[in-house]
Amino acid sequence: MFPLPRNQTLILAISGGPDSIFLLDKIAQVQNRNNLKIIIAHLNHQIRGTESDKDELFVIKTAKKYQIPFEVKKINVPEYAKKYKLNLEQAARNARYAFLSEIAEKNSAKYILTAHHQDDNIETVLFKFFRGCNLKSLTGMSQKQNISVIYNEKIYHANILRPLLNTQKKEILDYLRKNKIKFCIDKSNFDTKLKRNFLRHNLIPQIEQINPEFNKKFPKTIENFSLIENFIQQEIKKWLKLNFKKSSFPMDLFNLLHPYIRQEIIKNLFYKFSPHEELSSTHIQNILDLINKKKSNTKKEFGKKHFLKILNKKVCIISIAIHQK
Repeated sequence: MFPLPRNQTLILAISGGPDSIFLLDKIAQVQNRNNLKIIIAHLNHQIRGTESDKDELFVIKTAKKYQIPFEVKKINVPEYAKKYKLNLEQAARNARYAFLSEIAEKNSAKYILTAHHQDDNIETVLFKFFRGCNLKSLTGMSQKQNISVIYNEKIYHANILRPLLNTQKKEILDYLRKNKIKFCIDKSNFDTKLKRNFLRHNLIPQIEQINPEFNKKFPKTIENFSLIENFIQQEIKKWLKLNFKKSSFPMDLFNLLHPYIRQEIIKNLFYKFSPHEELSSTHIQNILDLINKKKSNTKKEFGKKHFLKILNKKVCIISIAIHQK
């Protein structure tokens, strides 16, 4: 685990599975030394019926065993997913982080700790790669991340710490077995009809036949992608600092840039002005085509509250509300 903060209130996201129970046990060992106030948070997604209820009871029992305060909540995620037309995974994620955000705010906690580990990170990168993705997606999960989700039409923010990202799943299971620590088993994790489970149980073992060191070597590849992405983002920040003035930038200078950098600048600006909206690759290309044509007074939607317009050899981002006045 990477070094933990001191003198803080921490929320531990505990599902009851092996990863989160391992995290709980490790944090409990350093609680007094680091002067930490720990609160266990468990969300019953009500996806697996009685098994979900058993997991909730197990977490409550475990929290009492460790003498750590806990917060539990039930949310009918399938109903929420149906109401907002989301897939079950996205709905569960939104509900979970909204719940964790509420608990963090209630207890003035700076960080929420999750039990994502090295194997999770590898699976995440491979899963995104096979679906088709950008460079950012190949950098995997970060140890510190600010996450924003929309749940029931409200925006929630969560400061996430992932202390186990450099820990292998095998280490976790070996530790729990050696110390005879009980945990829950989610049977749905073994259903290979689910794509991520197929990747975990079928595809990765095949990859390991080609390279037995895959699980040790691939994290370095992820780190390399991350270094490249960080470098590109630093260069983009420099360019924007020099050239993005009064919500506009010079069109000719922009068109001299590498196509990938142009694309990333548009994404950076879009999420600056519309942080909770979606930007498709098609819309990015339409914006780049508009800029490339250099035709004055042409414009394109830039989120729900702004539009991008070509004016006097400049690319301007204009508020719809101000324009209507």
